[in-house]
Amino acid sequence: MAYEIGTPLEQSLALRTHLVELMGDASPRDAAALSRQIRDVSAEIVALEAKEREEAEDAANTPDEAWNEEAI
Repeated sequence: MAYEIGTPLEQSLALRTHLVELMGDASPRDAAALSRQIRDVSAEIVALEAKEREEAEDAANTPDEAWNEEAI
């Protein structure tokens, strides 16, 4: 399962899916708590996705180093 072996983003996505599934059978009291947890996990997902995009952009914008034949 992604809970145990995935990246932090995959773990958060799996947790949110699980929490949404729990909402179907939740009492009103439990639904309120689950709603807060879903909101918090969703905010974490947005932050993790933004971080991944930023890291990908940084990697794409990093210039290659000059080739040095003598370094081999």
